[in-house]
Amino acid sequence: MINLETTYTPNVNAADANYNYGSFRNDSNGAATDGTPLEQAFFNDINGFFQSIVVEAGVVPNNSPDTATNSQIKTALKTIIANSIGSNVPQATTAVAGKTRYATNQETIDGLISNAAVTPLSLAARTATTGRRGLAQAATNQDAIDGFDTEKYVTPSGLSARTATQTRTGISELATPTEINAANDASRIMSVKDYADALTAALSGTHAGGSWTLPGGIGVRFGVDTQSSAQRFVTFTTPFLSECLSVIPLPFNATGNTSCKISLVGTPALNGFTVYSATVTGGGAQVASECVYLAFGK
Repeated sequence: MINLETTYTPNVNAADANYNYGSFRNDSNGAATDGTPLEQAFFNDINGFFQSIVVEAGVVPNNSPDTATNSQIKTALKTIIANSIGSNVPQATTAVAGKTRYATNQETIDGLISNAAVTPLSLAARTATTGRRGLAQAATNQDAIDGFDTEKYVTPSGLSARTATQTRTGISELATPTEINAANDASRIMSVKDYADALTAALSGTHAGGSWTLPGGIGVRFGVDTQSSAQRFVTFTTPFLSECLSVIPLPFNATGNTSCKISLVGTPALNGFTVYSATVTGGGAQVASECVYLAFGK
């Protein structure tokens, strides 16, 4: 590059903050020759600069003047900058800052590459399924109750809303013995033990029995057997008409034997069933024990 101040002094303006190596100046009048000369060396200096740009960028001059919308010099500069970034900036990793590209939606869904950045748009495409982790929307309480949506997740609130009914699966609270005896709550369920506790409380002191008929025609027989023998036949207060489906016997008020078990013997009959009582420990020896029972049939 030509240094104007050392090459054309005194026909240049002195160096200043704007032009560190001097600046051009015009002739002071039409007859004067004190202006900066425009000669071969200066224009070759400028042309050399432009040529160095296109040569480095691999751009061949097309012999047409550059314009604001079609400039080979600008194209060459952009190429040089891009090549410089490409060669000097490393690929970004989990340990090294650098360049990367955006992952496509499918690449985000597949989740197999580690050299591309996820955008909000591609992340939204990564939805959760039964076989893939991903984004999921919370189900509303009504969604949880309906039970049709396979793309949303259930919150504790939604789960609580999905209560069990006679026509819908869901969660339910266990009834207390008092609620069982009241028999007026259709939203709770009972366990065998809870029912036995309620039945025990209801029958304690009377050693009575009874029967119910559930919706659908299923009959229920319940009561307390107070016979003292280890194996005996227990008779229902009301026989079933066609079939005894199942019997659940449990120890009840076992005098002196707090660790005994009651077992059903054989197949229940329409009018009753046979039970066998024995100790839980000590080889299962026979022991006298009352029992409370719950039977279902038709």
